[in-house]
Amino acid sequence: MSGFPANVVHENLAVAAGPLRLVATIGAALLGLVGFLALLRRTLLANRKVEESVTWSCGYAQPTARMQYTASSFAQPLTDLFKPLLGTRKNVSAPRGHFPSNAALKTETPDIFSEKIYEPEFMRIGTGLSRLRWLQQGSVQLYVLYIALTLLALLIWKLW
Repeated sequence: MSGFPANVVHENLAVAAGPLRLVATIGAALLGLVGFLALLRRTLLANRKVEESVTWSCGYAQPTARMQYTASSFAQPLTDLFKPLLGTRKNVSAPRGHFPSNAALKTETPDIFSEKIYEPEFMRIGTGLSRLRWLQQGSVQLYVLYIALTLLALLIWKLW
């Protein structure tokens, strides 16, 4: 169907079949290994009691939801490193004593582009546009006149 002689097709398929056999053999060996390990695990645990427990309780005997790590504690090394660039504000209530009852870390990283670029620029634009407020008088006839003048200006511009 391909238009090639049969011997050329068979030779090309034979070249491709070698690596495919290797991949299939390795895949079958891995599946066999996984099956063997699953069977070994089941055999070793057959006469044992399997229980669930906490993996890691942060060193606390009875951890509660109040003791969990927050995004601030995970991000602290990076926010401290880039503090001059990010402008991160930190509020720390460090633990005191041998058995502290309270400790807290709160960080706030402002959106620099919003605070330093967008908001000031939009305030300038708003101030500039407020000077044109006299154009908006609430008169429908005046708005129709604006549209007619705009269309006339566009026609003149197009003909020019």
